[in-house]
Amino acid sequence: FFFKQKTAYEISLGLVGSEMCIRDSFDLNLLNIPLTITPAQLWDSFQNNIDQFPGFKEPGNVCVEDLILYINHFMQEKSIFSLSAATGIGAYELGSYGGCKKSYGRYFYFMLMYRGVPILMNGLCLPESCRAEHMKPFRDAVVWLVREIMKVPISPESIILIDTQQMMKEGNSIKTGGVITISIFIIAMCLCLGGTVFLLFGKEPTVVGKIAECFNIFTNFKSIVFGENTVDKNLNVLNGVRVLGMGWIILGHTFEILAGLITPLINPLEAYNKITKERPFAIYTSATLSVDVFFFLTGFLGILVCDHQLKTSKTGKGVTTIMLYVHRYLRLLPLYGLIILSILYVLPILYEGPNYWKMGADNPNCKDYWYLNLLYINNFVKSQDNCLGWSWYLSNDFQMYLLIPLFCVLYSRRKMFGLGLIGLLSAMTIVAQISVLAYYNLTVNIFKASTREFRSEYYIKPYCRIAPFLIGVVAAWMYQSFKDPKNGLAVFNKINNLIVSSRVVRYIMYPLGFFIMWCCVFCYFDFYAPDGSKSRFEEYLYIIFGRPGFVIGLLFMIYPAFLGKGGFTQVLLGNDLFCCLSKLTFAAYLFHPLVVVFNLAALEEALYFQGYKMVLLALESFVLTYLLSLLLSLFIEWPFTMLSKEFLRSGKRPIKASAPEEEKSKEVTAKP
Repeated sequence: FFFKQKTAYEISLGLVGSEMCIRDSFDLNLLNIPLTITPAQLWDSFQNNIDQFPGFKEPGNVCVEDLILYINHFMQEKSIFSLSAATGIGAYELGSYGGCKKSYGRYFYFMLMYRGVPILMNGLCLPESCRAEHMKPFRDAVVWLVREIMKVPISPESIILIDTQQMMKEGNSIKTGGVITISIFIIAMCLCLGGTVFLLFGKEPTVVGKIAECFNIFTNFKSIVFGENTVDKNLNVLNGVRVLGMGWIILGHTFEILAGLITPLINPLEAYNKITKERPFAIYTSATLSVDVFFFLTGFLGILVCDHQLKTSKTGKGVTTIMLYVHRYLRLLPLYGLIILSILYVLPILYEGPNYWKMGADNPNCKDYWYLNLLYINNFVKSQDNCLGWSWYLSNDFQMYLLIPLFCVLYSRRKMFGLGLIGLLSAMTIVAQISVLAYYNLTVNIFKASTREFRSEYYIKPYCRIAPFLIGVVAAWMYQSFKDPKNGLAVFNKINNLIVSSRVVRYIMYPLGFFIMWCCVFCYFDFYAPDGSKSRFEEYLYIIFGRPGFVIGLLFMIYPAFLGKGGFTQVLLGNDLFCCLSKLTFAAYLFHPLVVVFNLAALEEALYFQGYKMVLLALESFVLTYLLSLLLSLFIEWPFTMLSKEFLRSGKRPIKASAPEEEKSKEVTAKP
């Protein structure tokens, strides 16, 4: 309800990102336009001014004839067609899509836009003879009635009338790409079933046996559900951080996609007042902070894994670094490519309902620019025309990961060089953010900002988002100092010893970290509240330091657990359930927007905006997302990840043709 709409696709999946997509040119008073005109008064006005609409008198337009007959019956209480029962009566009612089809009607989605705001949204069940090309007389009549009766100056372009059944018919037809995509799914499942059956007859140390082991359903299921996620159990606390962070992303996207008109709201003005006047609702609008948690995790875990590989590798640092890059790319590729194919060719087959037209029967961004995603440059090239609007994170994450080996090598040779590079990049990101914000005159106020510009020039650029990643790198070096004090920095050793030895210090860290996180989340409210009076300088301070501040607060909460002094945080965040769910994070991130959209678009009624309903919808999407992610991980992500590890272990192919050669390779192959 906050969006300026130009085309149906502009509010489709292509614009679903991690930012709150609130557009500019928004007039709040439009949400409170009194719609006191009754349908009978509108119909009388239309009949009295029929000469204004010559299109209704043209012979041969069966739709118009049926429509006039239908409306005449609709206005007579004793002669209401079944079609009228499927039509939305109120300003934001969708009627019944299924009831319209059963009544042999034609379901149209009607929106009346004014200055970017939908002041009317209805589902219209019209005679079956009507098509989009027949509706010009109807459109002209609505424009005249709104101008003369409601006194709202609009143009014909303000009327959006979508023949949803025609769009469903076009999208539901299976294409060659759909056959190929479904075939890939089937082949992956057959490989898993075949590998499982093959191993039932015993393991063989052959190439085929190794490949079969990678696709073994029982082994992979056991690894996902019951396997350990980290070598050091003290790091299990990160499993809970991953899962809760993913849950917060789903909550934020539920709010964002709902605000993107996927499902209309009965009470848009009340929703706006709640968001802008009640501070607890900042938990929705500040959900973008959860993405920074994952940048932190990339820096932290990336350093630990890279450092281990470089120390244990027998093939040289150069080859090991290349293998790290290749393995990461190959690990992401199967599932990432599959979702692009699914959005292009499979999901349109499944569309059915009054709101699915907004998802687009066609996806031009994915069709034209899919390769930018697989090259991880879509946050720089065609950044406003992204395929998978939420995939900007993957590009940023991959680009930041490229720095990991450089950090490891510098820190291992001269620790101060590594810290110096961290300091230099931190200063550079502050300068870059200030420059971008000032040059484009951007603001953090989501109801005033031009979201497309804020997103494309600031939000999705790695030089503006790298600060949490750098914090993760430093945290990893501190943790390494704890594990190996002799090779650690003295200052890190002192900090670690203080935390381990002093319970008072730990008890200070917990509330202090929580307070910092609370401030970063709920102080955001002050920047977009109508009565907020924050200066531009204060906005810049929040934008630049709010995200790293949130991550620092989180680090205060969980770092004692890294040192074996986690207490309640270790119990709460390190449990076995989080350990299992955290392994599904990548699949969950890729597919959760689709689950949220399908969940909301399937509703045939407008929603009444309430905080707890948003939480329930997000919880429902969370459960469905992780169930789907389990299947995708079991049949796609996990098998191909294991396969890439086998072929790239320590920079050389470990798969051998004979048992003696395999045993020999174990002596020189590093443990992953």
